[in-house]
Amino acid sequence: MPQKSTLKRVMVATTAPPPGNKGSHWGKEKREKKRRKKKKKKKKKKKKKKKKKKKKKTYMQMRL
Repeated sequence: MPQKSTLKRVMVATTAPPPGNKGSHWGKEKREKKRRKKKKKKKKKKKKKKKKKKKKKTYMQMRL
């Protein structure tokens, strides 16, 4: 699957810039913006597993 993302990136770089935009840098800037956005993703916190408490055996159970 990683091939797909690189292909998209190349396509963004090769598409013509919209009118009124700064020429050849256009694709590169758009890519860098995307990269900057990716960095801002928050890390997921790992959930701590709760330890099960062992029930203490009553005196009678221990004798059995």
